[in-house]
Amino acid sequence: MTFAIIYATNSGGTQQAAMQIAEQLHAAKHTVNLKRAYEAKPEDLQHADVVILGSCTWLGKVGEKMEQGQLQEHMQEFVDRVGSAKYPGLPCAVFGLGDSSYTHFCAAADHLVTFVERIGGQLLGQPLRFDGYYFDLPQSRLTIERWIEDVQRKVPRK
Repeated sequence: MTFAIIYATNSGGTQQAAMQIAEQLHAAKHTVNLKRAYEAKPEDLQHADVVILGSCTWLGKVGEKMEQGQLQEHMQEFVDRVGSAKYPGLPCAVFGLGDSSYTHFCAAADHLVTFVERIGGQLLGQPLRFDGYYFDLPQSRLTIERWIEDVQRKVPRK
């Protein structure tokens, strides 16, 4: 099975999480295409059996003003590049990193769920949301391990 992992990061936490997910899927004998959002193209969705999207939550421009709770800018640009394309039934999973002290905790995950719905994708369970990913890396790694095992169980068999 081919997994596309598309992520956007600022401080590197989302990248570390994406790399762990890729390693775990590779160890399970899956093909994994890991890409930063600024490198990803809409065609990457077509060539995957499952898509995993990850982003930190950031301060971003909405109209003319800056607002908390937005997708990281490169992930927003990827979402915009996909535009109105449809990928009916495409199995997708979402993870987000955030800080619960902010007004909109892990809102990037919510934006990515909306994106999956817009493209007609099939969400494989609840988004994984991290609060303070770096504060307890062993626990964060265990949480990812359990989440990706659950995602793999929920992938429809062809």
